[in-house]
Amino acid sequence: LEPSTVVDFGCGTGMLSAAASVVGVDFVLGVDLDLDALKDAAAVELGIDYILADVLRAPLFLRSGFFDVCIANPPFGTKNNVGIDGQFVEAAVRVAPICLSMHKSACRNVLLKRFTTDTTRSSVVAEMSFDLPKQYRFHKDSMRSIEVDLLSTERVKL
Repeated sequence: LEPSTVVDFGCGTGMLSAAASVVGVDFVLGVDLDLDALKDAAAVELGIDYILADVLRAPLFLRSGFFDVCIANPPFGTKNNVGIDGQFVEAAVRVAPICLSMHKSACRNVLLKRFTTDTTRSSVVAEMSFDLPKQYRFHKDSMRSIEVDLLSTERVKL
């Protein structure tokens, strides 16, 4: 990442925020609803700022045009949170001109169609496997490898 300002939507414990900081981004802001996760993220002292907020209702100060890129590893948008992954991307492109986000590969066609419009363009920039430990009651395996896409969504200049 070459931009100087990054916001991490749904930052959780701050792994993507930390990665942005380590590669030299000048300012990183992590945003999440989980106070415990934010406390864990803040315990790693990398000069990253964190706020407790709902990214789907991005506070107005986030929409100022300050951020160059929004990074996100949103909930996958299946099972309990159908469509939330796309809602994260919608919120992200209101805050920054570029959103880099991770999604289940099975959702690729839906997301590419949804975000290839008159105002946004999306493309898959990487395909990878993501090891997901059992976290929810509906998870059947103790660990499952899930195919994931890194999606780049950019606002189109009108």
